[in-house]
Amino acid sequence: VHAAALGGELNEVRPGIGRRRLRRAQRLANVDEAHGARMLQDANDGRPDNLYFAALLHLYGKGGVSESPKQALAHFRRAAEQGHADGQVALGMMLALGQGVEADLVEAHKWVTLSSKNGNEDAAAALAQLVPKLTDDQLAQSAQRVQAWEASQTPPPSTPVPTPPAEPISPTEPTEPAGQEAPPTTTAGK
Repeated sequence: VHAAALGGELNEVRPGIGRRRLRRAQRLANVDEAHGARMLQDANDGRPDNLYFAALLHLYGKGGVSESPKQALAHFRRAAEQGHADGQVALGMMLALGQGVEADLVEAHKWVTLSSKNGNEDAAAALAQLVPKLTDDQLAQSAQRVQAWEASQTPPPSTPVPTPPAEPISPTEPTEPAGQEAPPTTTAGK
């Protein structure tokens, strides 16, 4: 599906930009080259927030960084895979719009759904635009992908390590606490 086939209303939701994050994006407009270079360097640590901001720099060509939807997509994906809700909705919208990659509505719906489950307010608006574009079969495929992703992120339940049963005290061993001796027994007078 080509992005143009999605309809104009889907293009109103720009990846990485939502009502809550508008201030963050406006701050990007004022990022100089030195700060942009630091932000890109910070993304090398792999932390989701740093990846997200590096993606925004690439997406909008700010901070001395050339506009590159493919680089933005790669950073959003790395942030999204770590459970970053803003990265997930941004990745989903880029996939829906075909920015930096061929459009994939099923995968887009998966990431936007995950973002919504992570509490991202903008994901609800994005889902409202995406759902009518998908067939029932595509929605089912997306649900399966969401379920598989969630299962892969959930650590396996820990199995308690069984403690060995306490050994019974034999009648020949002293029963006094350590460091205390039993009073001497005498057989005198018998």
